[in-house]
Amino acid sequence: MHVTRMLRTLMGAFASILIFTSVSSAQVTNATLTGTVADTTGAAVPGAHFHVENSATNASQDTVTNASGVYNVGRLLPGPYTVTVDANGFKRKIQTEITLTVGQNATVDIALEVGSTNETVTVTGGAALVNTTNSEISQVIGENSVKELPLNGRNPANLVFLTPGISNVMFSTASKLQGGQSLPDETGASAGGGRQGSTYYLLDGAPNMNTYLLLAAPFPNSDATQEFKVISNNFDARYGFAPNAVVSVQTKSGTNQIHGDLFEFIRNNNLNAANYFSHAVDSLKRNQFGGDVGGPILKDKLFFFVNYQGTRESTNAARNTTYTPTQAMLNGDFSAVPTTLKAPFATVNGKPNQVNPALFNSAAVTIATTALPLGQTPATGLTNYAGPAQHDSYNEGTARIDYTINDNQHLFVRSFTQYYNQKGGSVNGNILAWLQAIPGKYFNEAIGHTWAINAKTLNNITLDRRTCECGWHSQRQLRRCLLLVESHQCCRSSG
Repeated sequence: MHVTRMLRTLMGAFASILIFTSVSSAQVTNATLTGTVADTTGAAVPGAHFHVENSATNASQDTVTNASGVYNVGRLLPGPYTVTVDANGFKRKIQTEITLTVGQNATVDIALEVGSTNETVTVTGGAALVNTTNSEISQVIGENSVKELPLNGRNPANLVFLTPGISNVMFSTASKLQGGQSLPDETGASAGGGRQGSTYYLLDGAPNMNTYLLLAAPFPNSDATQEFKVISNNFDARYGFAPNAVVSVQTKSGTNQIHGDLFEFIRNNNLNAANYFSHAVDSLKRNQFGGDVGGPILKDKLFFFVNYQGTRESTNAARNTTYTPTQAMLNGDFSAVPTTLKAPFATVNGKPNQVNPALFNSAAVTIATTALPLGQTPATGLTNYAGPAQHDSYNEGTARIDYTINDNQHLFVRSFTQYYNQKGGSVNGNILAWLQAIPGKYFNEAIGHTWAINAKTLNNITLDRRTCECGWHSQRQLRRCLLLVESHQCCRSSG
C-alpha cells in the first residue's frame, strides 16, 4: 500500500512538472534560434518550412512557421549553421554562416521574395544576430580568442576577466586560495564588486565549482575549450546559485572532418627576459605538451573528441625569514640585546647580558646547532633562509562523445579529469625549510540528453558527477538528474 501511494505521489509530481513548468529557455549551453519569416512588404508568411543544419556535423532540425510567421528552434549546439526556408509562391532562401554561441538566444528574421520555388536566393556572410528574448548582459569569449590570445599557463579561465565589470576576486584581501584544500589553477571572478563565491561556473551545463571555497574548479585547456559565455547581469532563474554572474563553458566536440594537433610550449630561464632594474631572470621553468583529435565515428551521427595536456613546472626556492640564536647567543653572550635582561643574565667583565651556556637545555642546543640556521642579526637573531625548490606536475584529459539520435534528440557524454602533484622537499640542516607533498585530483563527468518533443516542448536531462580532492580535503558530489520541460512560447508579433 505504501509503495503504491509513493508511486502515485511521484507520478503526480512528474505530471505537475509536465503541466505547469513553462520556461522560455532553460538550457544552459545549447543555443536557440527564433525569428519571423515575412515577404518583402513585411507581411508574415505562415506555414513556411524552416530547416537549420549544422555545417560541421550535418545535424539538422525542421519546423514550420506559425500563423504569425514566427519560427522557434531550440537544442542547437554552438557552431556554424545554414538556414533554408521554403514557402509556396516564394523563392527558396538560404542563409549561410550563421554562428551560434553557447547559451545564445538569437533572432534572425528572413525576408522571402515572390517567385518560383525552383529559384534560390543565397545570402553568404554572418547574419546580424539580435537577442530579443531576454535582457541579459553578457559576453562570449569565442574559440579564436581562447586559442590565439596569450595565456600564462594556457588557462582559459583568465579570459573571463576581459568582460566589462568582471575582476579577479583573488586580488581582494577578503579572498583566499587555501593550500591543501584547493588546486593551484582554481580561479574566481567578481562581478560588480561581488565577494568570493558570487560567480557560478558551469561546464557543459554541469556545475564546475570548488564548493568548499566557492571558487571555479579547473577549466579544460585552451585546445579543449570551444568557447564560454560570461553573463554579468540580468540572468534568469535557471542560474539559481549565482547572485552576481555566471560563466558557462562549452567543451569541443567532434565533427565530420578529422582534426588533430600536437603541441609543446616551453618557458625557462634561457628564454625569459631579465628584469630591467635588477637584471635577475625569472627562474620559472615550465613545459606544457599534449595534443587532441576529433572526428566522426559514424558520419552525421556519432562524433568523438579527446584531448590531453601535461604540465611540468619548477621554481627556485622561496626566501623566508625567522628568528634563531646567533653563535654569540649560543656561547652565552647576549650583549647585543639593547635592554638589560634579568637573572640568570648578569654583567661579566663589563659585558652585560651574559649567561652560563651550561644552563641551556642540551636538546635545544643540539637542534639549534644542527637543524636550524644561525641567527644573522646580533640583537634579534633575525635570519633569512631559502626553502626547497617547488616541482609541480599536472595531467589533464578531456573526452567527449556526441550522438545525434535523430533530428529531435541529441545525447552527449563528457569526462574532464585533472591530476595534480606537488612533490615534497626539504633542505638538509634546516627543519624549517620543507615543502609538503600535496596530491590532488578533479573529476567532472556529465551525461546530457535533449529531446525536442514538439515545436513548443523541449525536454532536457543532465546528470553530472564531480570529485575534488587536494591534500587532506575531499569533495564528492553526485548531482541529481535535472528534468527541464520547456514550453517555447512564440511571444513575437508579426509586426
